[in-house]
Amino acid sequence: MKLNQLRLAFVLIAAGHCGAVGAAEPAAHFEMRGWQFHEYDVPKVDEAIRRAPDYGVNFVIFSHELFRSVEGFVASGPSLDPAHPPAHVSELRTPRHFKLVPGWQADINRLGARAAERGIAWYLWIHEFDDLPRKFFTGDNRVNMDHPELMGYIDQRYQRLVDAAPGTTGFCLTFHESDRKPFRDTEVASALPVPERLEKIVNVIHGVARRNGKKLILRNFFYEPREMEQFATALARMPDDVIVMSKTTVHEFHPFYPPRDGETRGHRADARCDPWHRSRHGTPAQHRSVRPRNALAGDQSQPRPRRRPTNSGKHDARAGW
Repeated sequence: MKLNQLRLAFVLIAAGHCGAVGAAEPAAHFEMRGWQFHEYDVPKVDEAIRRAPDYGVNFVIFSHELFRSVEGFVASGPSLDPAHPPAHVSELRTPRHFKLVPGWQADINRLGARAAERGIAWYLWIHEFDDLPRKFFTGDNRVNMDHPELMGYIDQRYQRLVDAAPGTTGFCLTFHESDRKPFRDTEVASALPVPERLEKIVNVIHGVARRNGKKLILRNFFYEPREMEQFATALARMPDDVIVMSKTTVHEFHPFYPPRDGETRGHRADARCDPWHRSRHGTPAQHRSVRPRNALAGDQSQPRPRRRPTNSGKHDARAGW
């Protein structure tokens, strides 16, 4: 199998600097060197994991079609009968990504065990808020984040996930690409300001991770400068061992993303590169070297110029163009 047959995202956590990395380059530049698997193709993912050490990879993330709905995954245990799902499934509001898959838990745990055999850590990509019980919604279809039972439910959700995938290294959490985004008032109702909402959710999930000996990666996936500022404010108050994942490039959907590289408020930072991102001309290109179409810009064929990143806090978080 050629590795380019499998959709991957390269994830690099910088120990000293950030840039492209290949199999021939020394691994000492990066503390963590990862691949993210999107497709639910067990034989191909298994082969990629077998070959990962040849590329210096020491951690992987399961996401997208391979792993998305926590509730669906937890319900897809050995005794699953899709025609008669567990009773609590009927209580969930599952608008987009929920699915029940016989053998799903076995597949993920088998792939995780393969990674562990190779000395590779493996993470599960999670989204909040997704697949919540109907009792946590308001009359106008928003999540009631101030419901007194909600955070307890989130705690139990991730404990159930750990119980279903006990070998996982931890979670990679995003607030974007979720059914209800806690940083948007149109989707979540709360008396708390946005930074405190994000901090509250992270603290609950981090608590589950920590008591089970797991790690938490936090993806700073936002579109607007205001949202990034809200995230940065929340990040300053989060536990120090939370790792921050950032694409160090213009985001593929918004020409001004991210407004600030390397802003991690003292947390360890990683850099995510999408090598299979396509330019506006339809040709494969490394994400970090392509500018998306922008009506306000001039020549779109030129790579974005390099800029000096900021470095804040006690961790060296260098990432740039």
